Amino acid sequence: MEDRTTPGRKRISSTEIRGRLINTVIELAERLPLQELTVRRIAQTAQTDPKTIFRNFENLEDLFIAAIRELEHRVVKFLEASGPGDFQPISPGDTYVRFTIWLFLSGTDPIKLRASPEATHALRVLTLGEVDAESELSERTKAALFLLLMAFLTGQSSIAAFQTDVFTPEATLDAVDLITAMIQDLPRLTDSLGWNTGDSSS
Repeated sequence: MEDRTTPGRKRISSTEIRGRLINTVIELAERLPLQELTVRRIAQTAQTDPKTIFRNFENLEDLFIAAIRELEHRVVKFLEASGPGDFQPISPGDTYVRFTIWLFLSGTDPIKLRASPEATHALRVLTLGEVDAESELSERTKAALFLLLMAFLTGQSSIAAFQTDVFTPEATLDAVDLITAMIQDLPRLTDSLGWNTGDSSS
């Protein structure tokens, strides 16, 4: 399918117009309250006709989900560039977390918002780093650590901007130091909790 909404101009393929609409949604989500992402505003910003959205996506939610998938891809790419164990705020994650939470609270099916297995695996590898690849810690310990790290990163992405009294630069650095020390002490902590290596249910 091609976009025929701009007579006299070169026709744009469906793939190109879908990409433009997705990027427009992301660009708007980065600077506007999410409730202002209307069909009219998206179409105007993308310089196309509102009908083009519904020729390329089933509905507005379908477009938003496509934007979530693109943001998910950007988060993974950002982490890959940062390297394992880098707990600094994830730049594309700010919009990804806010957008996902907003869609969930707006009634979007949680299944649609679930990250892909590939993205989850990449996030686990990149956040746990050598702990996941080389340690003999139990899967139970690794899963708990992954959850803590993702909660930390999500907190930075979703509430650090307006909870500046909590997420101060000093407190954030201290949190990174504390997480690092905890990871180094995981074998002892695992033993003390009875989470022995091997079986994940131990």
